[in-house]
Amino acid sequence: MNDFNLQDGIDDKISTLLEKHIIFLKNNRYDVSSAQEKEFTNLKSIVAVEKENGISSAK
Repeated sequence: MNDFNLQDGIDDKISTLLEKHIIFLKNNRYDVSSAQEKEFTNLKSIVAVEKENGISSAK
């Protein structure tokens, strides 16, 4: 059984994951373009809207 509860603070978890991903890319000398940062921001927004609408579910 998966102990990871997707419903608890999913927006915070995804925001943190994306922020760490950007830091990882920069620390490993990958160029993170403004387009990529915008895409990450859009992903966070989509998740927040889905959470508000009760769409988020783990399968």
